[in-house]
Amino acid sequence: MLASVDWLTRAVDVPDEQVVSARRLRLLRQLRCPVLVVAGGRGIVSAGEAVKLLGDGAGAPIDLQLAIPRMITIDGEEVENFVTADDRIFGWLEHKLVLNSLSNHC
Repeated sequence: MLASVDWLTRAVDVPDEQVVSARRLRLLRQLRCPVLVVAGGRGIVSAGEAVKLLGDGAGAPIDLQLAIPRMITIDGEEVENFVTADDRIFGWLEHKLVLNSLSNHC
Protein backbone atom coordinates (compact mmCIF):
# COMPACT_ATOMS: atom_id res chain seq x y z
CA MET A 1 0.00 0.00 0.00
CA LEU A 2 2.82 2.46 0.77
CA ALA A 3 4.05 2.20 -2.79
CA SER A 4 0.73 3.25 -4.32
CA VAL A 5 2.01 6.53 -5.80
CA ASP A 6 5.02 4.70 -7.20
CA TRP A 7 2.68 2.09 -8.63
CA LEU A 8 0.33 4.68 -10.13
CA THR A 9 3.26 6.47 -11.75
CA ARG A 10 4.84 3.17 -12.83
CA ALA A 11 8.01 3.94 -10.88
CA VAL A 12 8.13 0.84 -8.71
CA ASP A 13 11.01 -0.94 -10.40
CA VAL A 14 13.21 2.12 -10.89
CA PRO A 15 15.95 2.30 -8.23
CA ASP A 16 17.28 5.83 -8.96
CA GLU A 17 15.27 8.52 -7.12
CA GLN A 18 16.06 11.13 -9.80
CA VAL A 19 14.62 8.83 -12.47
CA VAL A 20 11.55 8.22 -10.31
CA SER A 21 11.10 11.96 -9.83
CA ALA A 22 11.44 12.65 -13.56
CA ARG A 23 8.92 9.93 -14.39
CA ARG A 24 6.42 11.27 -11.84
CA LEU A 25 6.79 14.78 -13.22
CA ARG A 26 6.31 13.61 -16.81
CA LEU A 27 3.12 11.78 -15.85
CA LEU A 28 1.86 14.69 -13.74
CA ARG A 29 2.23 17.02 -16.72
CA GLN A 30 -0.11 14.78 -18.70
CA LEU A 31 -2.96 15.44 -16.25
CA ARG A 32 -5.53 17.93 -17.50
CA CYS A 33 -7.60 18.17 -14.36
CA PRO A 34 -7.07 19.34 -10.77
CA VAL A 35 -5.71 16.70 -8.40
CA LEU A 36 -6.24 16.37 -4.65
CA VAL A 37 -4.07 13.76 -2.95
CA VAL A 38 -5.44 12.70 0.44
CA ALA A 39 -2.60 11.05 2.32
CA GLY A 40 -1.97 9.35 5.61
CA GLY A 41 -4.47 7.94 8.03
CA ARG A 42 -6.53 5.18 6.48
CA GLY A 43 -5.66 6.20 2.91
CA ILE A 44 -3.61 4.18 0.46
CA VAL A 45 -1.08 6.99 -0.05
CA SER A 46 1.40 7.65 2.74
CA ALA A 47 2.21 11.22 3.71
CA GLY A 48 5.82 10.70 2.59
CA GLU A 49 4.75 9.55 -0.87
CA ALA A 50 2.36 12.47 -1.22
CA VAL A 51 5.03 14.98 -0.24
CA LYS A 52 7.38 13.47 -2.85
CA LEU A 53 4.64 13.73 -5.47
CA LEU A 54 3.93 17.33 -4.51
CA GLY A 55 7.64 18.14 -4.64
CA ASP A 56 8.01 16.54 -8.06
CA GLY A 57 5.15 18.62 -9.40
CA ALA A 58 6.13 21.90 -7.73
CA GLY A 59 7.78 23.39 -10.82
CA ALA A 60 5.12 22.26 -13.25
CA PRO A 61 1.89 24.09 -14.12
CA ILE A 62 -0.24 21.46 -12.38
CA ASP A 63 -3.18 22.04 -10.05
CA LEU A 64 -2.00 19.55 -7.42
CA GLN A 65 -2.91 19.88 -3.76
CA LEU A 66 -2.18 17.73 -0.75
CA ALA A 67 -4.50 17.01 2.16
CA ILE A 68 -3.23 15.18 5.23
CA PRO A 69 -5.93 14.46 7.83
CA ARG A 70 -5.27 15.79 11.30
CA MET A 71 -4.79 13.35 14.11
CA ILE A 72 -6.61 13.65 17.43
CA THR A 73 -6.08 11.81 20.69
CA ILE A 74 -8.97 9.79 22.06
CA ASP A 75 -8.48 7.66 25.17
CA GLY A 76 -4.71 7.97 24.77
CA GLU A 77 -4.78 6.76 21.17
CA GLU A 78 -4.14 8.87 18.07
CA VAL A 79 -6.84 8.55 15.43
CA GLU A 80 -7.55 10.37 12.19
CA ASN A 81 -10.03 13.21 12.48
CA PHE A 82 -12.07 12.12 9.47
CA VAL A 83 -14.55 14.97 9.92
CA THR A 84 -11.93 17.61 9.11
CA ALA A 85 -10.58 15.41 6.30
CA ASP A 86 -14.04 15.08 4.78
CA ASP A 87 -14.60 18.84 5.16
CA ARG A 88 -11.35 19.50 3.33
CA ILE A 89 -12.25 17.11 0.49
CA PHE A 90 -15.77 18.48 0.04
CA GLY A 91 -14.50 22.08 0.29
CA TRP A 92 -11.90 21.37 -2.40
CA LEU A 93 -14.52 19.76 -4.66
CA GLU A 94 -16.93 22.65 -4.16
CA HIS A 95 -14.20 25.19 -4.95
CA LYS A 96 -13.12 23.39 -8.11
CA LEU A 97 -16.69 22.89 -9.31
CA VAL A 98 -17.55 26.57 -8.75
CA LEU A 99 -14.41 27.67 -10.62
CA ASN A 100 -15.22 25.27 -13.45
CA SER A 101 -18.82 26.49 -13.59
CA LEU A 102 -17.73 30.15 -13.70
CA SER A 103 -15.15 29.54 -16.42
CA ASN A 104 -17.71 27.74 -18.58
CA HIS A 105 -20.08 30.73 -18.43
CA CYS A 106 -17.53 33.31 -19.59
